Amino acid sequence: MSEYWWDKKIKGAELVRRVVASWKHVDEMQGEIRARMNAAWGLYLGRGTIDLDTSSWTLKGPTYSQAPEDRRENIVRSAIGALVAKIATNRPRPMILTDGGDYALQKQAKLMQLWLEGILDDSGAYALSRKTFLDGCLSPVGLIKVFADTERETVGVDRVLRTDIAVDPHDARHGKPRTLFQHMIVAREVLAERYGATTPAVVLAALTSRTMTDTDPASVIDPVSVIEAWHLPSGPKAEDGRHVICTQAGEPLLDEPWKRERLPFAVWRWSTQPLGWDGVPTVDELLPYQEMHDYLSSRIDIMVEQCKTHVGFEKGAKIDFDAYGSKGRETGYYSYTGKEPTVSNDPGPPVALLMERERIKAAAFEQIGLSQLTAQSQIPKQMESAVAQQEYKDTESQRFLDVGQAWEEFFCGADGLAQLVMDAAEDLGKDIVVRPADGRATREVKWSQIRAVRSDMRVCVRPSSWFPTDPAGRIARIEALAKIAPLPPAMAARMLDHPDVEAALSYMTAAEDAVLADIEILEDGQNVTPEPFLDIQLALGMVLSRYNSLRSQGAPEERMAPFRAYLLSLTDMRASLVRGAGQVAGAGAPESVATAALMTPGVEGTVAPAPGMPMPGGPMPSPADMPMV
Repeated sequence: MSEYWWDKKIKGAELVRRVVASWKHVDEMQGEIRARMNAAWGLYLGRGTIDLDTSSWTLKGPTYSQAPEDRRENIVRSAIGALVAKIATNRPRPMILTDGGDYALQKQAKLMQLWLEGILDDSGAYALSRKTFLDGCLSPVGLIKVFADTERETVGVDRVLRTDIAVDPHDARHGKPRTLFQHMIVAREVLAERYGATTPAVVLAALTSRTMTDTDPASVIDPVSVIEAWHLPSGPKAEDGRHVICTQAGEPLLDEPWKRERLPFAVWRWSTQPLGWDGVPTVDELLPYQEMHDYLSSRIDIMVEQCKTHVGFEKGAKIDFDAYGSKGRETGYYSYTGKEPTVSNDPGPPVALLMERERIKAAAFEQIGLSQLTAQSQIPKQMESAVAQQEYKDTESQRFLDVGQAWEEFFCGADGLAQLVMDAAEDLGKDIVVRPADGRATREVKWSQIRAVRSDMRVCVRPSSWFPTDPAGRIARIEALAKIAPLPPAMAARMLDHPDVEAALSYMTAAEDAVLADIEILEDGQNVTPEPFLDIQLALGMVLSRYNSLRSQGAPEERMAPFRAYLLSLTDMRASLVRGAGQVAGAGAPESVATAALMTPGVEGTVAPAPGMPMPGGPMPSPADMPMV
């Protein structure tokens, strides 16, 4: 085993030499993959074949106006763009489950879920995932690298192209490579800032021959090649895992053991293959349809160019052909003797040929699971009703079920983004603090609060929304839900999840948000005094519901006591309002009348009893006797 670079005995310059030699050997096997990616990206961009490895990829190939003359419509770009809009806009959220845990463990699970949602949002993983989805449509895999950012003391994420990755096909035969190389082009000044300007590996670094051509324009960033290599340990207790960062000269920039049993890459594939690490990109499924569409378009163009207008004159008519050929075309007048000429046009391309071209286009969309509604942006005549359209969309959703599950696994699977983010947080060794991504929570969540119980949790997937993405469909779904269970107007408006609605809702839901903020403090075991202008009716219902929920979960007494004190304060405030209303009513009006006025629903300033609470004047039950809501 001493011949391999991950052997502990190999160090210093010899380690760099072996890492670079191993990378070059494996990278040479990726030639076909790079060629297919260059063609696929060129097809998507409408530029012919490009070169993703060099800086000249932005210059090579025809521009959009100089696209291949037999291509009149880019089906690949249209179809993949529709896929990105339909699937990549979905943001799967991690859901933390406990296996029969008590209240304390469930509390930790809630905190872990909030922390994960916040760190995925703060790190830019959600924003980066759309580009990664596009990479998986054009390349065998789309990749996001997750690492411990020691300079910023947080979790970092980077998008990585497949052309920058090298894996041994024998090692990756069953889809789980244990050795992986990444080639990066980095500005020399960045390396100097991190590892020292006088470090030999930085001073002597250069670009590799594969990423440098004679036609490349001069760069202003002084780019150099950096190789990063990982080797997974052979077993749970093995110590042969290694992680190395180096250039092609000098000592390694980083050399450390690698104890994780997974690589720091979240991998997205449009479709998997029976063998190998790479998947099948979407462009491979669309290419035959694009080629057939191009062929039919070229035939139609030839027929259109060959079409002519024929003018027939009476035999023996005296015609001034010079005037007809030049002046006649300009003015529309010419002189001749005889009957009026007849004009006819060639029929042009057959209708069947035009229909076949449209059928090929529709078949391309159907091949990747897009329905006619999405492909043609129109409603078929047989589907005028909203119910029929919804059923048609449900059928399309079933066709995306496998792809949707793979997209969710990319985020929350065993080797998904959520697990890699927690790995990086542990490797960093810092107490990363995030705010929940929903924007309503008032407190921060620390990694130290959840790190110890990570092994007791299981990460599952929670869909980002049960509602359709288009506003009309979302409104229709909310209306259907309201028929089953009546919804308060503020809650229904919140479900629309639209910026304009949220701006108006900030006033409508201010009272609810204030109560939620108090509940969060109470759940931490801290006492809080209700604000005097709090919506007492709303607060009693929400806090009592949460109180009963905690009772059913077996929450400890130190967590329940603040809730009881808060509820008693609310009932005292309500009783004070009732007495005040009786005094305002005057001596001539019975207190029951004033109480009834105070409790009148729908009247501004009135306060109705919370669910499960008695009318004022009756005995106040103890918190232990309060009914479930």
